[in-house]
Amino acid sequence: MPLNRSDTVNLRSVNILAVVEQTAFFAAYIMMGVYLVEVAGFDDVGAGWVAGAFGMALCLLPSMAGAVADRIGFRSSLVGAYVLQSAGFGILSIARSPWPAIAGLAIVAVGGATTRSILMGTVGRTEPSSRTRAYSVMMQAINLGCFLGKLVARPLRLDLGVVSVEAFAAGMFLVAAMLAWVTFGVRTDPERPVSDGLVKTFRDMWRVLGNWRFLGMVVQVGLFWAVQGQMYVTMPRYTLRLAGANASPEWYAVVNPLVVVLLILPLNHLTRGWSTSRILRVSYGTLAVATLIMGTGPLLVTHFGGPWHLAGFEVSPMPVAMITGCAMSGLAECFLIPHFLDRVAALAPPGQAALYQGYGYLTGLVSNLVGWGLSGYLIDLWCPDPALVPDATMALSHAAAGMGPWPKPWSDAPLIFGVWAVVAILAVVILPGWNSSKQPV
Repeated sequence: MPLNRSDTVNLRSVNILAVVEQTAFFAAYIMMGVYLVEVAGFDDVGAGWVAGAFGMALCLLPSMAGAVADRIGFRSSLVGAYVLQSAGFGILSIARSPWPAIAGLAIVAVGGATTRSILMGTVGRTEPSSRTRAYSVMMQAINLGCFLGKLVARPLRLDLGVVSVEAFAAGMFLVAAMLAWVTFGVRTDPERPVSDGLVKTFRDMWRVLGNWRFLGMVVQVGLFWAVQGQMYVTMPRYTLRLAGANASPEWYAVVNPLVVVLLILPLNHLTRGWSTSRILRVSYGTLAVATLIMGTGPLLVTHFGGPWHLAGFEVSPMPVAMITGCAMSGLAECFLIPHFLDRVAALAPPGQAALYQGYGYLTGLVSNLVGWGLSGYLIDLWCPDPALVPDATMALSHAAAGMGPWPKPWSDAPLIFGVWAVVAILAVVILPGWNSSKQPV
């Protein structure tokens, strides 16, 4: 049905909140692996599983949080969820050991699960003819916040330490709570009465799990995010360990959301009418190439030397490779994500927008299990923490200062990204498309 004025106000509010929320979240998330190893005291494998469990909870819980929010109202749920996330990141800012860090992450996951389902569910109310565009605009807002968060993360990390990024996130989520209370429209009453009860809620959730076509989409897109997520999972530790603490992985990654902000609407218009199979081939193929490029920095240094002279500047091949790969990763997102979100919304029955969007986040269950879980072993094998290897820190610093070559096992670090490129290719070759027809998405 067409949106009334209150729903239009809510859409505007959602985009404002998305910018603030994602600024807070991605400032902390880009340094998640570094924080867990250097501050909370985990090794690479343990950090991978803890961060993976956090991500899986953040993506599994929206299914339940969305179903409840559909009944008790979006506005109150949003405010409470933002307060929870502020408290969780506040705990992380003072935690110095594993268990307090796990407690903080658990609180953040509960709050984040609620806001994700509500924001996406609000956009899901848009009439079908304009829904893909509405999701594209929201992705612009999310990626603008992602850009800003990564932009502030580096100076905070260098000037005040990694934990200052967690404190920044806590403050930003308090701002989000106040904005949600002030700006979110009054038409946020339950779409179905609370008297329906949680039994009906769980019945609805089970019905979604029985939709095999929907779950097939979830697995395939989950593998997309597992590969794309190496920009957060592998890239920061990879860069800091190979190039030193003064490298700028946060700033290399800002090009990814910038590409999405600039290109998602034009590419959404360009790909209108494309078949599902074509969308999958282009997006996953672009992602595989992007991932390979991200890993080529040390190889370029070893075989071609550096620094390079580009446009009057001296630059190392490593940031050039990372920035190029991150930009192409953003391009892959532009092709795939609006079409996936629109397909999820199209499958949702009336009154279950947040429920289905919550289950749409099950892609993160796959991506975090595979992405963070496997990455810990790959990083430990080919790019371990230099502090744990005798004489490694000095050897690596000499290699970085002299522009390579790097000693074993760090000389094999590019193989990590090669593994993820293979995962991207297999995801589109082995798994079926979202449907068996040739109908455009």
